[in-house]
Amino acid sequence: RIHFLSVYFFSAAPYAVLTVAMVHGLPTVAFVGAGQMAEAMMVGMIKQKWIRPHQILACCPRLDRTVDLHRRLGVQAFAANDKATAWADVVVLAVPPQNLAEAMATVHVRPDAVCLSIVAGTSIR
Repeated sequence: RIHFLSVYFFSAAPYAVLTVAMVHGLPTVAFVGAGQMAEAMMVGMIKQKWIRPHQILACCPRLDRTVDLHRRLGVQAFAANDKATAWADVVVLAVPPQNLAEAMATVHVRPDAVCLSIVAGTSIR
């Protein structure tokens, strides 16, 4: 059973991710998509000391982007969604709406994981 949450207000998203993680005692958060919104959430969670950088798994088709995030923030960089999401306790979908179907085809979520979508204007049901 996969748990899905949708966050419509970006400012609340880092808090929502961490609340889910704290309630479930979850140690890893995978971001499918590593754009500006995902980075802002990562930075916020790290700066607030809600999570350690190595507990964040960032995946993006542009490996240079995830390597840059690894270098600057210390997060783990992945080129493939399935590799990062298979290990994650919380999966944050942070891709452009037009890329959601393609991203979801490569996401493999554990049955006990929680999925959170910050994809604009799209339902994941």
